Amino acid sequence: MRKPQYRDLTGDGKDELIVGIEAPDHSLALWVFTLDHGQVTRIMDAGATPLSVEIANGDLILREPTGTPGYDTRTVYAWDSRTRTMALRSMEFDQAHSATPAPERTP
Repeated sequence: MRKPQYRDLTGDGKDELIVGIEAPDHSLALWVFTLDHGQVTRIMDAGATPLSVEIANGDLILREPTGTPGYDTRTVYAWDSRTRTMALRSMEFDQAHSATPAPERTP
């Protein structure tokens, strides 16, 4: 289990709990929880084999390898107030940044 992280992903000024559990094959189960009217509520449940996990401007960004050498997938999850979940906002196919080491993954 990775060290839990706390970040405001919903934009309400309160931190959400981000939990990641890494398997021996480096796959990562990723969950995000918020407190909604006093009740713990899961707002994201994703599985990935990420090179990195980043949080920027309230977005959760996963970068994963693809089956195509030299390319990664960049998946962005953002708060959707209508569905009250961290919803898939975009998925991009990018050139890999193999010349620079991947940043340490958090969570």
